[in-house]
Amino acid sequence: MLTHYLQTANELLSDLIETTQYDIEDIKQAKHESVFSRTKTKDELVKSFENHKSLIDNEISKMVKEAENPSLDTLLNEEQRSLLDAMRANLQTLQSTNKRFASMVIAVSGFYTSLINRLIPTEQVGYETHRAKSASYLHIKG
Repeated sequence: MLTHYLQTANELLSDLIETTQYDIEDIKQAKHESVFSRTKTKDELVKSFENHKSLIDNEISKMVKEAENPSLDTLLNEEQRSLLDAMRANLQTLQSTNKRFASMVIAVSGFYTSLINRLIPTEQVGYETHRAKSASYLHIKG
């Protein structure tokens, strides 16, 4: 079962990496709706990965309790060690991909915030931001 859980966890991580790379490409092209539409899918992938990671932890814990020599090198076969190494590598790739995506999100957010602040003047009073009284010239028609 451990091998199956490791394989599935790696597939889920690969899907998360691929989805985040799609998000990066879409945010570059200002296709924000596409990015938003994948949020639920990414959430489901993360939950599924967390579930499989828990199953992996439980399987390894069982193996450690049953073993005379509880070293991972002796508990896991070659395929399982390889899958565990692949999972570590996938997690590192996911982390760097998420950092790249996050920096783009912050840049886009800053752009839209500055644009809104130019359209609707604000005043900073202490820690609170208020619309400036001169902003009354701006009306939105529905």
